[in-house]
Amino acid sequence: MKKSIFLLLLVFTVLLCGVYAQNTVKNDNNAAPQPLQLSLDKCVKIALDNNNSVKIAESKIKENAFKVGEAKSGLYPQINLTPTYIRTEPLQEFNLNGMSFVVGKKNNYDINLSLSQLIYSFGRLENTIAAAKLKVISSKLEKEANDNLLILRVKEDYYNVLRVKEFVKIAADSVKSNTAHLKTARDFFNEGVVAKYDVLRMETKVSESQQGYIKASNAVDLMENNLKNTMNMDLSTPIAVKTEKADVDYISKLNDINEFINAGLTCRPEAKQAFVAIDMAVKLLNLAASNDKPNLNLVYNYDWKNPTGYSLPNAGNLAVAMSIPIFDGLNTQNMVGAAKENLTQMRISADEVKNNITLDVRQSYLNFYETRARLEAAAKAVAEGKEALDIAEVRYDSGISTATELSDAQLAYDTASVNYAEARFDYKVAIAKLEKAVGGKQYFEKLITR
Repeated sequence: MKKSIFLLLLVFTVLLCGVYAQNTVKNDNNAAPQPLQLSLDKCVKIALDNNNSVKIAESKIKENAFKVGEAKSGLYPQINLTPTYIRTEPLQEFNLNGMSFVVGKKNNYDINLSLSQLIYSFGRLENTIAAAKLKVISSKLEKEANDNLLILRVKEDYYNVLRVKEFVKIAADSVKSNTAHLKTARDFFNEGVVAKYDVLRMETKVSESQQGYIKASNAVDLMENNLKNTMNMDLSTPIAVKTEKADVDYISKLNDINEFINAGLTCRPEAKQAFVAIDMAVKLLNLAASNDKPNLNLVYNYDWKNPTGYSLPNAGNLAVAMSIPIFDGLNTQNMVGAAKENLTQMRISADEVKNNITLDVRQSYLNFYETRARLEAAAKAVAEGKEALDIAEVRYDSGISTATELSDAQLAYDTASVNYAEARFDYKVAIAKLEKAVGGKQYFEKLITR
């Protein structure tokens, strides 16, 4: 009997463990997915891999590469095979000296093989190919410019996430400090040291700091969604942006602003693209001017056909043919005029690009120094605000100051902390904008000292 009971308990225990294991596996399967850990470099890579504008730019490069092949096709022979079949009924008959003759055949075939090879186009084909190649270069530069702009957007969104996370930390510290101040005020009130006013004021400060914490926490989700949207990620994907170190790598000196401007005018893909556009316009002008020039071709034809009595069964011919336009209805003249105007527009656009790059570099250069000065001032204000808050807390705890003095010190320190966080990430964004203004990080690094 005891053995039977023991076996029943053993079976029950095994079943219970199995149910527990199944529930554990089920709970594990239903657990929230782990957030994707993201560094700045990883965010940039994901954006460059996934962004639709990048994909379109890459497709344009391939499209223009095929157009180069299309232009080069004129260098190669053009071969055509033209088979023809004709059935003739009724056949024509005639009598001669009592004899009947039939002219032709019912079934007739003719297979024509033609080969045409361009010998010289008087510059037409050469300029077409050159313009197509320049179009490929232009599309690559356009992609590079789009990549630089996308990288800047990623950096701005990335630093905005870190910015609001810093705000959350500041708000949490403020809640903690104000809660401690409230406890002190209540203890003093219970001892009859302070009036009810001190308790109410501290309760208000706790409520305000809690609202600030909630607002900052909600802003994190908003900024993370902006970053995911820039990277073309599913907005439901949880992410965790890696927090950077609190200390800032100060750049001690920038080279002269004219060196930055020269770098921008030399290295920016927009500047290079403007010069390529001028070269392309020149090629198109030359192409238009060659429209009324001759074409020299080698032409070969060979026919396979059944004999009809009027022609040989097989025949071939080889010729060198030149086509000379005499009058094209002023088409070439109008094409040349339009091409000249296009060249004028490209030169004006290049001047405009030069002015825009110069302005962009100047603004980014000055903005860098402004944010750097703000950062240094904000760091000093935080240190002073913390010292003032420590003094105010000691004075209040000693009963020789008011709640107003302590609240003002706490507010001043919180404001200084927020300003410092703003300045830190504004400084990082300013560096990113200056990098983009001169054409990229690789060019920027050559113009600074740390």
